[in-house]
Amino acid sequence: MKGFLKFIGVLAVIAVILYIVYAFALPATLKEVVDYNLTMATDKEAKEKIESIQNAKLASSGHTYKEIFEPASKNARWEYISGAGITNDKVIFKGEDVTVAFEGTDIGDDVYTKKPLVVEYEIMANGSFNIKLTIDGKEMSQDKKAYIIEYLAKKTK
Repeated sequence: MKGFLKFIGVLAVIAVILYIVYAFALPATLKEVVDYNLTMATDKEAKEKIESIQNAKLASSGHTYKEIFEPASKNARWEYISGAGITNDKVIFKGEDVTVAFEGTDIGDDVYTKKPLVVEYEIMANGSFNIKLTIDGKEMSQDKKAYIIEYLAKKTK
């Protein structure tokens, strides 16, 4: 009996240490990666919604959004936010260290080097979705959004 209680005590101490590391020592980006992996393993509805967006193919290139965005960034993670019937559901992709160059285009000469990328998919009632794309905290116009998606798709093998 004493051995069992010691074992439970050791497990409790390990659990507390892991929680403290997760809550206070991990950077926010790594927490989101851990949360993404936990969500994919435990939440069936969220997994289905995330995978439906990840596996949606672009008509122009035939690549999926997962194939386009994940290789182009570090610490790639996806998040599902339920609208609970009040608002539309959302799936959000976040990645770090994305590089995009608009040089020589008619939409500007901006260059984004190693900047954070956030792509928000708002899932409409009919199953379609609207995309909002942000680089380095700046929401991209429709033209720039289309250019970035195609630019990253061309870099996909």
